[in-house]
Amino acid sequence: MKVGNSILEPLESVKRLGIFIDRRLNFNVYISKICKKAGKQLRALGRLANILSIEDKYVLFECFILSNFNYCPVV
Repeated sequence: MKVGNSILEPLESVKRLGIFIDRRLNFNVYISKICKKAGKQLRALGRLANILSIEDKYVLFECFILSNFNYCPVV
């Protein structure tokens, strides 16, 4: 598409409101990104395993990790 003197190329995916949507309107990019992010957060929590109590680990898990999956679930 040409706009003025610029040519706009189609993108594989775009980020809107924190969610990645690709040109086929699926969420594969978004799902892989949040799984990767949650995995990193789980590893960080695992490094603190000897320091925290079970209750503290659960609170951190719910707030820190599950929040990745609860963001925009309606979409």
